[in-house]
Amino acid sequence: MKLCNTRYRSEEKLETFLAAHALFDNKRLLIQIFCYHQAKPSTLQRVVNLLRGKLPQATIVGISSAGEIMEGRVLEKNIVLSFAQFESTDIRAELIELDGGNYPDMGSVKRKLLKRETKVVLGYFGNRSCNIEAILQDLIQKREDIVVAGALCSSGKRAESGFVLLNDRISHTGIVLLSLSGSDLQASSLYSFDYTPIGRAFKVTKSQENILYTVDKIPLKELYRKYLGEEIASHLPKSGMQFPFVIAYDHDYLPRTPLVDRGDGSFGYGSDIPEGTTLSIAFADIDKIVENGKRLIEKVCTLPVEGVFIFDSVARKNFLQNLAYEDVAPFRQIAPHAGLFCDGECYGKEGEVHFLSQTLTLLTLSEDPDARIEKPEYRSRINAENLDLQTIKALSNIARVSSQELQELNMKLEKRIKEEVEKNRKKEGILIHNSRLAQMGEMMSMIAHQWRQPLSAISATSTGLQVKIELDNYDQAFFLDALQKIEEYVLHLSHTIDDFANFFKPNKKKEDVEVKDLIEKALFIIHPSLKKHSILVMKEIHCSHKVHTIYNEVVQVLLNLIKNAENALLKKGVLEPKIMIRAYEKGEHTVIEVEDNAGGIPAENLNRIFEPYFSTKQSEKSTGLGLYMSKFIIEESCGGKLEVENSSEGAKFTITL
Repeated sequence: MKLCNTRYRSEEKLETFLAAHALFDNKRLLIQIFCYHQAKPSTLQRVVNLLRGKLPQATIVGISSAGEIMEGRVLEKNIVLSFAQFESTDIRAELIELDGGNYPDMGSVKRKLLKRETKVVLGYFGNRSCNIEAILQDLIQKREDIVVAGALCSSGKRAESGFVLLNDRISHTGIVLLSLSGSDLQASSLYSFDYTPIGRAFKVTKSQENILYTVDKIPLKELYRKYLGEEIASHLPKSGMQFPFVIAYDHDYLPRTPLVDRGDGSFGYGSDIPEGTTLSIAFADIDKIVENGKRLIEKVCTLPVEGVFIFDSVARKNFLQNLAYEDVAPFRQIAPHAGLFCDGECYGKEGEVHFLSQTLTLLTLSEDPDARIEKPEYRSRINAENLDLQTIKALSNIARVSSQELQELNMKLEKRIKEEVEKNRKKEGILIHNSRLAQMGEMMSMIAHQWRQPLSAISATSTGLQVKIELDNYDQAFFLDALQKIEEYVLHLSHTIDDFANFFKPNKKKEDVEVKDLIEKALFIIHPSLKKHSILVMKEIHCSHKVHTIYNEVVQVLLNLIKNAENALLKKGVLEPKIMIRAYEKGEHTVIEVEDNAGGIPAENLNRIFEPYFSTKQSEKSTGLGLYMSKFIIEESCGGKLEVENSSEGAKFTITL
């Protein structure tokens, strides 16, 4: 292949150029037009018509630019014509008009463009709202033998001034996709990204594919205003070119730059930004521009190269100012080349596509496997002094170092927090154990109450039998009835032991249970104590549905709340003590209330009642863990809520499950 480039000046000069380079009409001729975005439509149309008239079989593609590149020079407000004459490469192209950001049918496009020997896909995008990365990825799928290159058109301040073209069709909202196929064609796609993160890292909190709504729960414009000031924020998305987001990728970073202000606080990007993605704001790094530029040239010199197309970011051009030519000057000694400064660059190899920005991206082509050159001798003049950027570099360094120090501090704090959390978990384990021991002591007392009556009955019945025997007054019916009663009493004792044993089984599995069964089980255990102290228990249960919870855990909490109510009633000597237990449904939740008539909890203690070791019963040697553990069980284990308030009669505890 051969690549020839020129600036359009007039029809006569173009004809002279075509003749001098032996360019004739054929279907293996690719013409690319890199045209400044402010060019008059009539001028552009005249150039296209001229080329179509003289070279009707050639494929003509074009894109608007913010500066043109040709043979080591950076041009302004020019129309650069690049002629790539292939010997055996097939050229196919399609222009797809997009309505808004609608996604095209890539199946039919793929069938038209791609062949088994396709080596290159070139994409020129005039639509800023579409998901550029997704479109290209969908086109090539996972074909590792295809390299991808291309650009998003530059439009200046007016989006409608940007364009792409194919042959005689010019579009402000479409995309041009072109394929190069041939067994002899060798192609490579390379890029250099030279920005460094500054400041802290952020996280995407709301997004949908390539539309970003919030970062750290803050709208994008507010985030830029907070960290970069009002002027930068007010000029989004254009100002985002100078301060892009970056995401970590393969030991380096990939840029993410806003392209479209959607008017609702969200911004459109050229690629997906999933929720949860970690982002940082970045700024150009002078040292990286120089070092990465050297590595890029070294890499190109290892490849077969007969022509190079350059897609350079307008953000780099603005940053490098009058030294922007240094980005492309070395290629003068490598191979014929042309390109443009654009608003975004396409890159892809080995089946993976990225839409970039702020990069210098190259597409190298050759049909000759031996077309290699020696590394050129070149010394870049890009440095902070020549760019008058010493202050910016110093500030960037301060920001970078400060950010690193803050991140290190955050890591240390996170480590300490984890250690403290682990310590608290161990303390909670001890609290739970202590609470269990305290409750087991109360349970032993309740077992004694439960057993006292049947044991007395067994004793009385056995005494009666013994008297009958001593008086030699054997009555078979009497003896059988007495033995039956003793068996019933023993069975009751056995059931009581089973109930208490089951209560302390460490069963954490949730199950569907009747609310009535939870309440009745707790009352059964504590009933003897309540009866002994003549405490009236009133129940109002209006629950038609079962509740999905941990049975023993809820019973334990209910038992603790009822026992607390009993203690309060006894302590205050209430003449007609009573405990009201209500259960009802509230929306999707089940509510259980335990209320007494002991006068309530003092206001100064109400907010502390669930604190560990806090108790109003010091004289009774209370552990102060009961209510703390009750809240922990309901809210942590059962996923519910435990609250307390004073009613008109006393304290009211409310469990919501």
